[in-house]
Amino acid sequence: MLSKQDMEAVDDRVELGVRRYFDHYLENVWPVQMQAHNDDCTAHGGVAKKLLKLKWYIIGAVMAGGGGGAALAKLLGS
Repeated sequence: MLSKQDMEAVDDRVELGVRRYFDHYLENVWPVQMQAHNDDCTAHGGVAKKLLKLKWYIIGAVMAGGGGGAALAKLLGS
């Protein structure tokens, strides 16, 4: 049977192992995951970029279609 000191030593070793794992994760894995997430067009920012792009396509179509001034002012005002 393990003594109290042995149990504390085991606990310390386990905690050290967990800390090393998470240090490695936070320093090496997490940044790569975040970069992949940020570059993913289906991630949160990708949707906003697509909506902004759609807005500019609509503005271009309105301007090319003729009645651009009033429609553009109305579209940008909202």
